[in-house]
Amino acid sequence: MVTGGAGGVERAIEPWSTYLVLPLFAFTAAGIAFGMNLSSPEIAGIVLGVVAGLAIGKPLGVGLAAMLAIKSRIGIAPEGSGLRQFVGVAFLCGIGDPIALLLADESFPHGSYAATAKIAVLIGSVVAALIGVGLLATAPRVSGRTDEL
Repeated sequence: MVTGGAGGVERAIEPWSTYLVLPLFAFTAAGIAFGMNLSSPEIAGIVLGVVAGLAIGKPLGVGLAAMLAIKSRIGIAPEGSGLRQFVGVAFLCGIGDPIALLLADESFPHGSYAATAKIAVLIGSVVAALIGVGLLATAPRVSGRTDEL
């Protein structure tokens, strides 16, 4: 028996909406086509460049900038955060956003390279997310403020 009226229905469908319907809508609205020419020699460079940029470059840049801000006392580290958590969150910054997909269209206006770059954004985002979540899941709990950063 369902109780709680409309609120109960909303809570029941919220996971489906949040984790399936909304991402599927965003995915189709981004115009990602799965047709790409894998025989082109430039494809590997595009994929490697985009994936490395999201999974290595973006976390490195965000992490170093945040570390510089903390060391120069412009910013402060959150209470209870250790180095592993700090690096894990920096990797989560490597998750691509809609701007990355838009830039793929702007960078490659003709041909199948835009589709390749968009798929590489998805791959790089998944790689960065998995590394970030893995680091955060295995990070020890730290209590209080730490100077480990």
